Amino acid sequence: MSFNRRSSAATVRWLAGDTLLKKLITTLDQLPERILLVANSVFGVFVILAHGGALALTYVHPDDNAESIRQLASISLPLAVLVLASSIYAFTFERHRAVILKIHAIILLCANLALIFWGISLLLGEFPRGNFGWTPGMMTGMFAYSIYLCRRTWLAQSIGSSALVRYLHVLAIIVVLPIDLSIFARFAYLLLREHFFR
Repeated sequence: MSFNRRSSAATVRWLAGDTLLKKLITTLDQLPERILLVANSVFGVFVILAHGGALALTYVHPDDNAESIRQLASISLPLAVLVLASSIYAFTFERHRAVILKIHAIILLCANLALIFWGISLLLGEFPRGNFGWTPGMMTGMFAYSIYLCRRTWLAQSIGSSALVRYLHVLAIIVVLPIDLSIFARFAYLLLREHFFR
């Protein structure tokens, strides 16, 4: 009898969680396009500031990573400028928003897939020397957002009929978060070993 009560309570908790998740996903899927454009603009500005600053440092204080940073910036900065400029354009010309958001979705997805592959290479290889850090959760959040944006733009008609499409960004979090946290854990371990256990 107690087992049945525990089983029923677990079922209620699961259903409540499932309902909350559905409500959250529904709310996110109803965000207006202008909010997505703001988010994409923020991403563009962030990349311009971060990669532009790193690029500037390679000329002021060049180190062993200077060439790889310059190669990365030669790709990331033009794409970030494109995302920012097209977002500003889409605010002015509403009829082009859907197409521009589709372009943003592809750019962000490719950029975040590249980031994930680079992160995996860090797990299997060595971390860059010098001024390097890893913020846990950032890679996961950015990848989940790119999947969300792909759902909203390229797969919008399937959200209501396909459970896989509806929960695709949640699945992205489940897959990428362990990689993200593993990178941070390895980085923290190597940092502690270098500074405290020489």
